[in-house]
This record gives sequence, C-alpha cells and structure tokens, in this order.
Amino acid sequence: AFHELWTHSGIQSEENDCNCLLEILKELTTKNLDNDRKQYLTPLQDIDKIRYIWKELKLLVDADIIRFEIDEPPNWKDHAISNINNLKDRLQKANTSIHEHLEEMQAVDINDLTYDNPLANGIIDLGSSQYQLMEDDYDDLVGEKGGIRNLEKGALIKGVCADFVIKRNEIQNQCKFIIAPSETRRHKDWIEGENNRAQIAINITDTLLQETKRNALRKISKSSENALVDIITRLVEASIYQMPVDFDIEVTRNDRQSVASKKRKNRQVAGSRGNKPDLMIRAFFKQKWNELAYVESGKWKSTETKTLDDHNKLARLSLDGYTDMSKKTKKNELYKFYIMFGINMTAKLPFHNETVNEVEEFVHALLILRNGILVNLHEISHILLKKSKATTKEDAHSSSEDTTIKTP
Repeated sequence: AFHELWTHSGIQSEENDCNCLLEILKELTTKNLDNDRKQYLTPLQDIDKIRYIWKELKLLVDADIIRFEIDEPPNWKDHAISNINNLKDRLQKANTSIHEHLEEMQAVDINDLTYDNPLANGIIDLGSSQYQLMEDDYDDLVGEKGGIRNLEKGALIKGVCADFVIKRNEIQNQCKFIIAPSETRRHKDWIEGENNRAQIAINITDTLLQETKRNALRKISKSSENALVDIITRLVEASIYQMPVDFDIEVTRNDRQSVASKKRKNRQVAGSRGNKPDLMIRAFFKQKWNELAYVESGKWKSTETKTLDDHNKLARLSLDGYTDMSKKTKKNELYKFYIMFGINMTAKLPFHNETVNEVEEFVHALLILRNGILVNLHEISHILLKKSKATTKEDAHSSSEDTTIKTP
C-alpha cells in the first residue's frame, strides 16, 4: 500500500503518509466485507506499527532497494524464477507461520505470474544484504518478548559455576603420572594401584548415573542403536580417562572407517574402503593415529545372527589392526605382549535392577580393557625407545667413521 501511495503521490512526511494509510484502512473496514477480512484489517490500524513500516520502507528506498518506475523488461520471468529460488533457499527446515506463507509464494506457477507481482518486478530485492533488521528497532518488533533478555541471574547458580571453576582448575593443575618406559609390564598384572582403579570405577559409575538420569533405559530399550552407541562412547571415555602413558588417546565414532582395514582391502582391490566399527580407540604415535581397539554395540535386544555378524566383523578388524601394528614395531617382540581388542557389546548395561555383583562385573570388564591398552602402549613405547636409541648409536658410529676417513 505504501509503495502504491508513493508511486502516485511521491514520498511525503512520515506523519502525512502514515495518517493517509490509516484512513485508507479505516475506510476499507467500513465497506461490505466478510468478517474474516475485517478481523484481518483491524489489527493493521495500529499507528505505531504503521510508522515502523514507513521507517523500514524509507530506509529501503534510500538504499535503492525499492524502486518505483517499473518498465517491463523482456526477461522479467527469469528474475521471478531467481526470486522464487532465493525464497526456496531461505525456507529450508523452517516451520513458522510466516515461512508457511512464504512457501505458498515460492510454489506459484511462473506462468500464472504477471509483471506487477513483487516476485517478478523486483520491487523487493530478496538477495540484498541490506535487508536486515535495524538494531534500534528490535524492541519495537518483538514487543514484550524482548523481556527474555532481562532474566536475572541467581546467586545459587553463580555458586555452582564458581565451584565448577575451582574443580576445573584443580583437574588442569594435576600432575599426570607416567610409567617409565624402561619398566616391563604384562597383562597378568594391574599397572595402576587399587586407589587409581577405584577412581576410574567412580568415573564409570558416575557416567552410568548420568545416563540413568537421562532416561537411557527408555531410549535404548526402544531399539535405538544410535543412543546405545552414544552411551557406550561415554562409558569407554570414562574408563580410559588420564591413562598414565605419554600418548594422546581418543575414542572415535560415527562409523569412521578403519585405516588398517582399508590398507588390507586396497591390497586386494584398489580404491576400497575400510570396515566401519561403531567405536575405535586410537593412540597417536609415529606421526599418525593408530588403532588399538574396536567396538560393536548392536541393539538392546540383538539377534543371534546380528551378534555373530558383529563377532566376525570384529575378528577381521582385529586381525587387520594387528597386522598394521606389526609393521610399525618389531613383529618378533610385538606378539609376546600385544592384544588387539575387539569388543562386542551384547549384554545389557546396568541401568535397571542389576545386583552389586553384576555392576562389579561390568566395571571390572572396562578396567581390564583400560589395563590391556595400558600394557600395549607401555610396551610399544618401550620398543620405540629402544629403536630410537639404536638409531642414535648407528648415527654416532657412522659420524665417527666419517671423521676418521676425513682426518689426514
């Protein structure tokens, strides 16, 4: 309406234009219209809203985003199609009432348009970067909803946050215990003392309690495999927290392909992709991530066929992982200690009415996994250290021979 008014009479003062439009709206409501139409027109007669719209449109005119002289070009339908496609891009994954209205606009048949339609004649440039809400007009636009910015902070919440900062700083300042690479370790012995293992057990049971609060049992009992994988990821991360080895360790998920599996398949067929376990535990050494363990979770109530398929998949992954690791260390030393872990999580997690002994068995299994990975990494570190010392001696010996040859 403002555009029509400005096209015929030019832009007047804000007061004149707004009052003129208000009179037009009032006149329309006195005509013989149906009730729905009248109910639609009544809230439009808010002078504050009209002034807000006038200011917005005036800004667009000043920025040359709205124009008045419309000469119909021969390719106006191309411009309309561009505007419609622009709308489609902006309407992705939106479900508000205004978007539903705009979706109807972008669904129009181009053959049904005439050049006086705003989608066609370029009155509104949907692609303009200047089509933004002015910061000063925020409160006018949102009204009482703007009060959400003023919700006060509570003293109790501040105390919780302060407690978090203290505990976080304590964790960051802790000294990490590292096992000396010169020591020999084997899988038949615990590497860490019982106090340390008890702390890891607390981490695991705390994670179980957090998952219980999140209604984990309800989610995974509905055969949500993705939810089960999420929970197992957090439990495995809790079980390998602060490992006493000088390696970075991570748990990967989202079906990341195994590099070891990919290498084996590529030797058979070029361009093949590796198998994808639900989870992998990896450590960083020799300038790359190396796979230490593979996990398949299945669903809460897996069939025997699914369990067997996962078992075979893990067996193949473990063999690939061991083969890949043997190429990075001395194979005749690796086989003496190294265990490549393939874990098939088919048992129910202790979220319901399990006894103390059942929970203990679950925690014990995760502690064994932690200890096994510790032994693997410690002995790999031992091999790499010996290899590094041998290389240093060879370099020194070679340097000595060079010196002898060059000396007169």
